[in-house]
Amino acid sequence: MPESEDREDGRNYDSFFLQHLQSIKADAAWYMNQHFIGKGGNGTTFFVTCTSGPNLGVQFALKVFHKISDGKRRKRFLDEVRHYKTLSHPSIIKVYDEGTFTVHDNGANREYPFAIVDYVPTNLEAKLGRGVPKIARLEAVRHIFNVASGVA
Repeated sequence: MPESEDREDGRNYDSFFLQHLQSIKADAAWYMNQHFIGKGGNGTTFFVTCTSGPNLGVQFALKVFHKISDGKRRKRFLDEVRHYKTLSHPSIIKVYDEGTFTVHDNGANREYPFAIVDYVPTNLEAKLGRGVPKIARLEAVRHIFNVASGVA
């Protein structure tokens, strides 16, 4: 269900929200929303559990592109998903599934593309912190090597 933020026409097509325990169908399986993770400039992320198919019971991140009124950003999101599907490295998230969630509103359909990806409970920025690092130097060096390996 989309969030409501007013625009001149009274509608907003650039935000998206799934209700707690709401299910969403991707190309290969169904996924149930467990909770909201966060929102960035182009997308919103939810923690989901696969409820059908070969990954039944596995937990993932569902990344929904919500800036659907911006065609350039939509293309970049879809290109990024396609690119991630071609990569295979332990330091790079894997795309497991994808789909489009359609919202029917006053006779109009709004389509929100999404991808099902590895759930990563923290990121490097959170581990390193800002200013004084929160981890030992040796652990930070290990993370840098993992990043460099993934980029290579």
